[in-house]
Amino acid sequence: MKAHKYELLLAAVIAARATSFIFSKIVLQTMETFNLLAIRCLLAFFLLLIVFRKKIPQIKKGEIVAGIIVGALYYLTIASELTALKTTASSTVALLENCAIIFVPLFTSILCKKPLESTTIISASVAMLGVFCLTAQFGGLSPGLVFGLLSAVLYASAIIVTEKITHRELDPFCIGIVQVGTTAGGKTSKNPRGGSHPASA
Repeated sequence: MKAHKYELLLAAVIAARATSFIFSKIVLQTMETFNLLAIRCLLAFFLLLIVFRKKIPQIKKGEIVAGIIVGALYYLTIASELTALKTTASSTVALLENCAIIFVPLFTSILCKKPLESTTIISASVAMLGVFCLTAQFGGLSPGLVFGLLSAVLYASAIIVTEKITHRELDPFCIGIVQVGTTAGGKTSKNPRGGSHPASA
């Protein structure tokens, strides 16, 4: 029964994540990329501070450092994703970013110096063929496609780093709180005239 509940929760998370691309695409029509990023992450961070305020004093120095590292990676991931959504269809960006599931075993194999399984090689080849077909459809690598692929690479890196960090004697929950706060911290964006201003939150 517990496994069934976890599967339902995972399905709900995947559905919410998928719809976020559509809503982000709509909001980006009237809001700057980094303003949207700041609002999303600041709201999440303040909600965590309110709901789990008793947990905040328990955060250790090591968890703060780990949270900042992971948060920086996720900040870059989401920033690349939103930049891609500016010029590319949400379905295309979602497909490209989810190539992270292919990059994770590839990067892990390189870091651990272990050969890839044949199934992983076949899956990666099929995924890369799909990306090639996408680029051919758009007449080459457009900026949106490049940022979409970049978000996948950064996402895969964030997953690997998170996995490594959470296996240490640190509280993953505390790391998560700091991570969201770090992601919310980079909230300046350039206006269309080339200046910069703080993101509204």
